[in-house]
Amino acid sequence: MKASDFESPQSPPWIDVLQWKGWVKGQGCSIKLGARHNRTDGEVHYIITRAGKSFELNANYYEWKSRWQEAIDWVEGEVEDE
Repeated sequence: MKASDFESPQSPPWIDVLQWKGWVKGQGCSIKLGARHNRTDGEVHYIITRAGKSFELNANYYEWKSRWQEAIDWVEGEVEDE
């Protein structure tokens, strides 16, 4: 899966966060909001967990290239490890 797959068709290069979160949850992970969600500048902090492991994502939803791929790679790696 690529971060660009979650690009919002209404407002590229934004990421469609709801679609992305749905995919992450569909992979058996949980997501909770971390320290921030700043709607003014699009910065978000999510904590993704699966099987006792976690990944902290600090990214900007105005730009799908800002660390979203790292989170996708982590989720896919955790699914493959099972």
